[in-house]
Amino acid sequence: MPHRHLAPMLAALLALAVQAAPGNGDSGTQPEDRSHLPQLGDPYLPPAARKPAQRPPLAGAALQAQARAKLQQRFAAADPLKTGSISLAQAKAAGLGYVVQHFAEIDRQGSGRVSFEQVERHQQGAR
Repeated sequence: MPHRHLAPMLAALLALAVQAAPGNGDSGTQPEDRSHLPQLGDPYLPPAARKPAQRPPLAGAALQAQARAKLQQRFAAADPLKTGSISLAQAKAAGLGYVVQHFAEIDRQGSGRVSFEQVERHQQGAR
């Protein structure tokens, strides 16, 4: 049987692997003690990603400016042809829930499209 020679070879390979494993064999070395080092979580994260992100203050004018900029970015992304206005379908596809819910109120002229300025005016009137 040709397989009877495999068992001794596998046993020899396993013995070599055990000897080559860190902390084994006749080298007498022990794994390095790292208990004094701080725990960094995922060691594969680049150092820049380990630092907490700097966030703007979450109150007042800075918060309003941040929210406006984010809404304007999403609105612009929903307007791929850069016409300055979006349809109800584009608002739905972009996930602009406020615009979708209040589309008829925002579109006072009934054109089927709303501009960012119209959305802002509606939001300011709703406060």
